[in-house]
Amino acid sequence: MKISLKDIFQFIAFTSIGALILWWLWKNQAAAYLGDCRLRGIPEVQCSLAEKLISDFKSSNFYWIIAICIIFMLSNVCRALRWNQMLEPLEIKPKLYNSFFIIMVAYFINLGFPRSGEFARAALLTKYEGATFEKTLGTVIMDRILDIICLLIVLALGFILCFDALWAYISQHSGDPLLTGRFGWLIAGGVVIVLMGIGSIYVIFKDDRFAKNRIVSKLRNILRGLWNGIKSVRQVDNIPFFLFYTAAIWFSYFLMTYWMFSAFEPTAHLNAIAGLLVFDMGTLGIVFPSPGGMGTYHAMVVKALEILEINSADGFSFAMIIFFSVNIFCNVVSGLLGLILLPILNRKK
Repeated sequence: MKISLKDIFQFIAFTSIGALILWWLWKNQAAAYLGDCRLRGIPEVQCSLAEKLISDFKSSNFYWIIAICIIFMLSNVCRALRWNQMLEPLEIKPKLYNSFFIIMVAYFINLGFPRSGEFARAALLTKYEGATFEKTLGTVIMDRILDIICLLIVLALGFILCFDALWAYISQHSGDPLLTGRFGWLIAGGVVIVLMGIGSIYVIFKDDRFAKNRIVSKLRNILRGLWNGIKSVRQVDNIPFFLFYTAAIWFSYFLMTYWMFSAFEPTAHLNAIAGLLVFDMGTLGIVFPSPGGMGTYHAMVVKALEILEINSADGFSFAMIIFFSVNIFCNVVSGLLGLILLPILNRKK
């Protein structure tokens, strides 16, 4: 995949934002931890957040962390199987190991260049399976659309099941009417921009007066390829398996957060509903395009655990442990493995 100046600029911008949020969070947590030590009469020299973090890592149950890494890999096998189902109506039948390792390489690339992994998936499948880039990209976009739908479902479920805890926290901490007016204007503005974009694409695609323009013609071809890829979902042969893979992917993601409770002593008493709340808020943190959700993921998880009355320093340790175990270790190792194995497994091509 060719890296442009725009990609480099985005990488620097999003990494800087993520690092800044992580630094701000670290500074606040260090100050809060120091204040807690003073209240308990513990000398400042014994209150290093870095030392606490290292100690928490060492005291974690590594059997649970290994189980979390395994379930993460299984979720990506399900994602590869689901992707193959979407590709089949387009007469693209990749080998499962190609689909799996391409997905892992895409995750690895996203750690450096957020949201570029989707293009890498399409490019790598084109390279190793001879697929059409536009059609393949359409299935990748559809894969992400399905993720957005699933995210909205689990967010709604989490809001319903965790409403009492959320409402109690909001009632206790909001001295402001939640800035509803500003949020309303932001949402309305976002909707207008999206509708204008859709309308512009529709006019360009349908109006023949634009057909002679070379850029518009190329855009039309790309849009047709994307649309064919998106339509592939309707042509999937085995819908029950397709739905099963989708449910398995997101249930695995939930289990990764819930099982981490058992790996970390301060959260071991929390139940599955609490796991859903932390999972929901952590996922929202990952949606922000910083590398792997760096900073934003930590902030959201710490806040979720604070709602569940977990000490913020312990919440920060929890977020760091799961972040480095899955988002960094699993993605880096499997991504590098994919980069090594894909050329070897496809050497005849």
